[in-house]
Amino acid sequence: MNVFSVLSEIWRDILSGVSRAASFAMCVFSVVACCAGVDAMQIIALERQVNDFRAAKGDVSLVKLDHGVNGQACADLSQSQQIQASGALRQAEDTVLKVLPNNAITTYEVTDGMLNVVDDTQSDHIGVWVPTALASKLGVARGSVLDTRHGELRIAGVYNWNEDGRDTRLGYAVLIPVAATGVFDECWASSWPSAEISAQMRQSVYAARNPTQAQVGSLNYTVGSSLDAYGLFSTRLTRFGMPFAGVVVFVLSFMYCRRRRLEFAGDMHVGVSKSTLVVQMIGEYMLPGLTGLICAYGGLFLLLIIVRSGFQGISIRDAYAIFECELLGSLWVIALLDLGVLVSVCFVRERDLFKLFKAR
Repeated sequence: MNVFSVLSEIWRDILSGVSRAASFAMCVFSVVACCAGVDAMQIIALERQVNDFRAAKGDVSLVKLDHGVNGQACADLSQSQQIQASGALRQAEDTVLKVLPNNAITTYEVTDGMLNVVDDTQSDHIGVWVPTALASKLGVARGSVLDTRHGELRIAGVYNWNEDGRDTRLGYAVLIPVAATGVFDECWASSWPSAEISAQMRQSVYAARNPTQAQVGSLNYTVGSSLDAYGLFSTRLTRFGMPFAGVVVFVLSFMYCRRRRLEFAGDMHVGVSKSTLVVQMIGEYMLPGLTGLICAYGGLFLLLIIVRSGFQGISIRDAYAIFECELLGSLWVIALLDLGVLVSVCFVRERDLFKLFKAR
């Protein structure tokens, strides 16, 4: 049979309903949509867990040693591949507002890197930073000016500092950026992915001081000292979803073809080669199979867009990454669909025609 004849036979079998293409497409759609959807929801849950961990500053470590931290050495920690931002902190003279002379506000001098640890979404370091709780109480915002006893202070940034188990000192304080020179009391550093950086943190302690006296720990122990995001992703149970879907589609394609074994034996009896039958059957079931796949992944993409719009709070980049991850799983379905057809056709022999005819 030539190519045109094979394509014509494929088209007639699909239109006539011999191959039951519609029901096969629906089965593929159901299996893929369920397996890919469950896995995508599991990945979204892991994404939220990671985002919550980082939002609670679980990725921030610190070292404490009064008058023992080298500000420049602390700032240089951010040059490490494991550390995204680092900065030093020390207690400063309290800020006293002219309008509230009896309510001094705790004040810290921090290096520029420390501001990146506190909030890496803001880049204006020309001025002081205050938390949202303090800004709300004073009725000020970014760009406002605080009138203090020692002059005016421009508010360069307003950061969130939730009471979620993290160190509460910065929840009602003024942060004043200073040069990374001199002695500080603490060094903070954010690292992601989570890594053991205590040894690097101790490098910010002056050599003249005993590094073992420094206290190294996490900023927020309530969310744990570390989070193995890659481990959670690579060991999730639903990662077997698409391979499982491929196995189910293998069974489906095998069974759909097997019920036509009398037809196959008859075709071989009149001279159709087994290889031609394999190509024909792959064509007849690949078309509805791909239709089911496209519909399933179309629904998954729509689901991810809806989730991204605020239902779960994932970013557009995360949504695309999840979709691409699930899309790779379609290779299991396509490969095992073809294998199911191949195995089913290869099990049919021309000499079984009479036996199959009697058993029909």
